[in-house]
Amino acid sequence: MAVYEGTKVIPMYLDNIHSVSAGVTDVTSDSNSSSTGRAASNDSQLSIDHLGYEGIDWNRLSGFSISKRRKRPRTGWVWEHGFDIEQDGSERRFWLCRTCHRKKSICTHMYDAASTSQANSHMENVHRINRDGPILSQRKRQRTLLDMVDLDCSQPKEQALMNAFVASFEPARFQQLLIRWVACDNIPFHKLESSYFRDLMAYANSAIVESGSLPTHSTVRNWIVRSFDRHKGVVTELLSRSLSRINISFDAWSSRKFVSLLGLTVHFLDDEGKFRTFLLGLPRIEGRHSGENLADRVSEIIHEYGIQDRIGYFVTDNAESNDTCLEDLSVELGFNKQHRRLRCCGHIINLVARAILFGTNADAFEEDCQAEKEIQDDMKLWRSKGPLEIRPTH
Repeated sequence: MAVYEGTKVIPMYLDNIHSVSAGVTDVTSDSNSSSTGRAASNDSQLSIDHLGYEGIDWNRLSGFSISKRRKRPRTGWVWEHGFDIEQDGSERRFWLCRTCHRKKSICTHMYDAASTSQANSHMENVHRINRDGPILSQRKRQRTLLDMVDLDCSQPKEQALMNAFVASFEPARFQQLLIRWVACDNIPFHKLESSYFRDLMAYANSAIVESGSLPTHSTVRNWIVRSFDRHKGVVTELLSRSLSRINISFDAWSSRKFVSLLGLTVHFLDDEGKFRTFLLGLPRIEGRHSGENLADRVSEIIHEYGIQDRIGYFVTDNAESNDTCLEDLSVELGFNKQHRRLRCCGHIINLVARAILFGTNADAFEEDCQAEKEIQDDMKLWRSKGPLEIRPTH
C-alpha cells in the first residue's frame, strides 16, 4: 500500500514501481528525507495520471479507491468525463464526475456504474454535454430553412424547390390563425411570450421565427384590435342587408376584481337566408348596473352599427334593471316594450334548479360560501406578513 499525500491509495497493479515503494519507506522511516518523499509523491502522481485519474483528490473520497481492472472494458461516452472508482469492501463501481470533482463542488456527483443513465442525465442537464458534444442553446442551434431541407441554392432545381418551400409559409395567414386561437380560446396575451411556446413554434417551422411572426403581448393585442376594426365594416354591411329584423340579447357581468362588462349579441338572417350571430360589443360599464346606465351603452352600440331602424326583439334575464333599460330604449327607438321583451329561458331554468338545490334563499348559501372563502383569503394574507412585530411600551 502506498501513501499519497497522507491518503491511502490502492495501486494493486503498481507494485512493480520500485521508486514509489522506496519513496514511501523513506517518508515513513525518516521525517528528514523530504526530497525522497517528494520524489515518491511525484512518481505516484505520474503513475495515477497515466491511468486517467488526473486531478483526483483522494482526501475527499474516503473509502474509495481506483477501480480494479475488469474483464469487460468500460463503454459509454460518459466515461470520457468521469473517474472509475470503487468502494472499498463492496467492489461496487461508481462514476465520479471529473468536472464537478475538480471544481470542488459542494455535492459529490457520483453514480452507480451498473447503469450510466444517471451519469448521462448529469452531463446533459448540468454540463450541457451529450454523446455528440456540447449542447448548444436554442438560439445558437436554431435551424434555418436551408438546414432543415438540406438544399444547395446554387443549384437551379434545388433553388426553385427552396423558393417553393419558403413561399408555402404565409405570415399573414399564420397571424390570422394565431389571432383566432387567442380570441376564441381566451388565451392570455403574455402566454405568447413563453419561451416554451416559442421553442415549440421554432421547432415546428423555423420560418415562424425567421419571419418575425411571433408577437409580444402588446403586439398581439394591437393585432386583435386591428382585426376587429377590419371586420367591423363587414359585419355592418351584413346587418344592413339582413332579411330579418335584428334581434338583440345582452347581459351585464362583474368580475371578482369589480370590473363590469356588458356583452351585446345580435341574431339575424343574412341576405342568403343564413342564420347569423355576432358579438357586437363588450364595453366596460362605469358605475352601477342601473337601467339607465345599461340603456346608454346598449344605445351606443345600436347606433354605432346603424341598426336602430331594424330592431326586433330583446332577450334578457329577469333583473329589474333590464326592465328599466328596455323602458328607456323603447322611448328612444319607438317600440312596444311589452311586445318586444323576451325572457331568457336559460335564466329561468337556472333559477328553478337553484331553488331545488339550495332552497328559497339561494343567495344566502352563496354568500356563506363566499364569506368562508374571504376568511381563508384573509388568513392567507395575514400569514404572508410574517411574525407580528411587538414593540415595547415606555
